[in-house]
Amino acid sequence: MHKIIKIALILGICTAVIGSGYFFTKSTKGGTIDVGAIVPFTGSSAVVGELIKNGLEIAAEEINSKGGVNGKVIKLMFEDNQTKTEVGLSAFMKLKDINKVKYVITSVSGVALAISPVANENKIVQMDVVAATPKYSTPDDFTFRTGVSSYFFAREMAKLMIDRNIKDAGILFVNTEYGQGFKDVFQNEYTERGGVISVAEGYGQEDKDFRTQLTKIKSRNPEALLLVSLQKEASTILKQMGELKMDTPIYSDVYAMEQESNLKLAENLKIYYFKPTVDYISSDAATTFENAYKNKYGKEPDFIAAQAYDGINLLVAAIQKCNDYKNTVCVKDALYALRDVKGVISEHMDFDVNGDIMNRPLELRTIIGGKFVGIKT
Repeated sequence: MHKIIKIALILGICTAVIGSGYFFTKSTKGGTIDVGAIVPFTGSSAVVGELIKNGLEIAAEEINSKGGVNGKVIKLMFEDNQTKTEVGLSAFMKLKDINKVKYVITSVSGVALAISPVANENKIVQMDVVAATPKYSTPDDFTFRTGVSSYFFAREMAKLMIDRNIKDAGILFVNTEYGQGFKDVFQNEYTERGGVISVAEGYGQEDKDFRTQLTKIKSRNPEALLLVSLQKEASTILKQMGELKMDTPIYSDVYAMEQESNLKLAENLKIYYFKPTVDYISSDAATTFENAYKNKYGKEPDFIAAQAYDGINLLVAAIQKCNDYKNTVCVKDALYALRDVKGVISEHMDFDVNGDIMNRPLELRTIIGGKFVGIKT
């Protein structure tokens, strides 16, 4: 960790100039509450960064149009983490040391984990909106999360495969905090339920050729393949599976599977994945967000944008309970004390002891006829 922090300090000056941006929508006469947002605008998760930015900006506009937070407007300070741990930590050090932020939005598992001990040490409230690694779940500290931990994705996937009488599985996973965390939880749950992992192959985040790993998996002939990958390489993996004439059913999650480039590639493959659901029909908060998103961006919102939107609104709800927004101990305690907050991702948002949102429903989905569709478990 000391090595990473040292690198971050060296890179901090560069990050202060490159990849930064401010966003606020109202007069700052009453002052501002600066909120750092360290998200991936470039790298293997660039699509995620844009969704987060969209959700945060809609929330900030709504908050500021209603007078802000105790008379102060929310000012978003964007930094590109490039989907790289060192770059993300560098951006955080800049926001902490130069901009003096008390609140930071983060994403990407490795980045979130690198930032969290420094955030805790400096009593900076960290709200992550995407990171899935189970390691981010730590009790009674300054770190919170509106995204779904891969602990829940992995457990549900293991249960599903056993329920479908799949007793022999292979695993292909990206060797990052997210990939390793998902793989470990799945493997433990699956084997405890009587399943066998006949082959497990990892790959590097920057890899482009997966034929060696896929060939090994094909030779073991598992009944199904758990694929844990980032968006950037998922399509390449599906393409190379086709080239190797592999027809092993794929079980995965939304981060890898739900992208347009996969629709044609999935024509000859059986693919199943879980996605967090958002109730845009019966939830007033979700409907309001959906309409605002479509009006501003001209398209349907994604659950990632919703997680970002709810993340900053939860921060604001807690800050409003404290006399001084700089009193982050008070804000931290207020976040843990929130009960049944009506949001987009849930109408009953509570944080558990680890700072994770409880009771997030997941939907099983597949790709049929060139469309992403939900199916019954």
